[in-house]
Amino acid sequence: MKENSIVPDEKPSTTLPGIVEKVIKPRDPRDPEKAQIAVEGADHLYREIRIDNTLNDANGQEVALPPGAPVEVTVAVDPDCQEVKTAQGTPVVRAGFRSGSPVREAQLACQPGERPTPRPLGSL
Repeated sequence: MKENSIVPDEKPSTTLPGIVEKVIKPRDPRDPEKAQIAVEGADHLYREIRIDNTLNDANGQEVALPPGAPVEVTVAVDPDCQEVKTAQGTPVVRAGFRSGSPVREAQLACQPGERPTPRPLGSL
């Protein structure tokens, strides 16, 4: 199992093991079936995720996950959209938000004991 990524050219990421709990057939046959995956190490209420059960193998062949299959769930972040933790305990956050429109960036900065305040990029 790969933990946190530290390769310079790679996006910061973490990988957690999981298992396909069940495959859910759609109500509408035009919709894809879903695979419900239990992610080990996640909080109890957020442990299951559901994804379309349509994947492609190395040859481009469409494949599906069967119940009970072990999987790895990787969370990766673009270097421009991540929180930077400083040694002095003053977090500076650079976050990207997607809401169907282009990415909007904001920076948050706070001193210990303060609440984070959004500030436009370049104002720090």
